[in-house]
Amino acid sequence: MTQSIRVFISYARRDGESFADQLIERLHNDVPDIEILKDRNFMEGGKDYWEKIVKNIKKTNFTILVMTPVFLNLNAAEKNGTTHVTKGNVSFQ
Repeated sequence: MTQSIRVFISYARRDGESFADQLIERLHNDVPDIEILKDRNFMEGGKDYWEKIVKNIKKTNFTILVMTPVFLNLNAAEKNGTTHVTKGNVSFQ
């Protein structure tokens, strides 16, 4: 049995969401059994936002960063995509 590929997409909503949505559509078309996690798919407003982001990143094999001008100017706490998960450890860079 083949393990499915799980990917987390990180983007700035102000200028990256449209591209992220197009990327997700393309990935689903090219790799039908890929599982893609995007924050809007699992987030509830104001409920442990950061903890849910980290929890979902830990569940994935890959994180894709949608690098836009707004994303590059976010502070470290906002850049959930720069959270690196290695063997269950989370580090912030």
